[in-house]
Amino acid sequence: MTPARILRWSSGAVGVTLIVLNSLHLSVGLLRVRAALEQAAIAPRFGEPLTIAWVYIGCINIALGILLLWLGPDLAAGSAAAWKAGLILGVALVAVGLASYLATGKHPGLLFFSLLGLVLLVPLVTFRQHFRR
Repeated sequence: MTPARILRWSSGAVGVTLIVLNSLHLSVGLLRVRAALEQAAIAPRFGEPLTIAWVYIGCINIALGILLLWLGPDLAAGSAAAWKAGLILGVALVAVGLASYLATGKHPGLLFFSLLGLVLLVPLVTFRQHFRR
């Protein structure tokens, strides 16, 4: 496989994963949050802030997924600007995954975001000479 195909595949795989998972996060997850609020499993005073945060995080992550799909052709073409954007997004995903896990200490599934970041970062760093400066 050529560097261009690997770069496009990695950005596309991470982008689609973010879109699918966060679509589920917004649909199924939001229904579960509302059900927990109705059953008083979550204090009512947290209802509105939790709902707002839930929707905000889901929408932002879908937008990041769309951005990665949009960057794919430019990454494959060797655009230095796309490389920088991809690098920033990859580092952000790794950092968010690690910080989220460390903040809770209980949910290793949060490290999945770090894995997505690495799927993006490894090809970008490996094929950095593919990009025009």
